[in-house]
Amino acid sequence: MIDVAELVARVRQAGARFEVEGDKLRVRPARVIPAELAGALRGRKAALLDFLRGQAATPAGVLARLDGLGVKVEARGNKLRLTPAGLVTADLLAELACNTLRRTPCTATRSCTPVHRGQ
Repeated sequence: MIDVAELVARVRQAGARFEVEGDKLRVRPARVIPAELAGALRGRKAALLDFLRGQAATPAGVLARLDGLGVKVEARGNKLRLTPAGLVTADLLAELACNTLRRTPCTATRSCTPVHRGQ
């Protein structure tokens, strides 16, 4: 059995991305996933969700999500420039700010931004 990290890497190498909303998990565009890989993904939803949620909470995970949206990130001194910024959601921007300022993965605690905490 292929481990979850390898499955995620193979999906991304195929040119697809994961979309996680609550307990829903989607692979888009699904048409680029080979049948063998699609079969390996079935039945692994819980493990995939755990892995992706943990990965998304890291600064590298946020940057990977921005890259998946086609957003270029440039560091300019103590500021980040996001181009095109219109593609960045408020939640993703809040998560990026939280992770950048804390220099640790966000756990959506009281010290996190209100948007990211869901308030």
